[in-house]
Amino acid sequence: MLKHYLTPRLSWGFFSQLTQDKHKTCICVQNFGTTIAQEDLPHVFDRFYRSDKSRTNETESFGLGLAITKEMVNKIHGEISVTSNPQKGTIFTVTFQR
Repeated sequence: MLKHYLTPRLSWGFFSQLTQDKHKTCICVQNFGTTIAQEDLPHVFDRFYRSDKSRTNETESFGLGLAITKEMVNKIHGEISVTSNPQKGTIFTVTFQR
């Protein structure tokens, strides 16, 4: 089932990849949409943080999704990181030691 969700879905605007070796398993999701500003990257996993200040009055978003994701990944002894630049888009990487 995981393989089904980690196949390229370019029509959705992202690419996903699952890699494994004898030491770790990595899941990478690359989004080709709007990138995250460099000054926002250190804060994207903070609770209630929203880099798009124009969305602060919307009730649909609370700025919790990535904070909850990081907590879940940490609870199962994984690590999550993010990079973002206009050439490659935004890449979230989740790594689990084997």
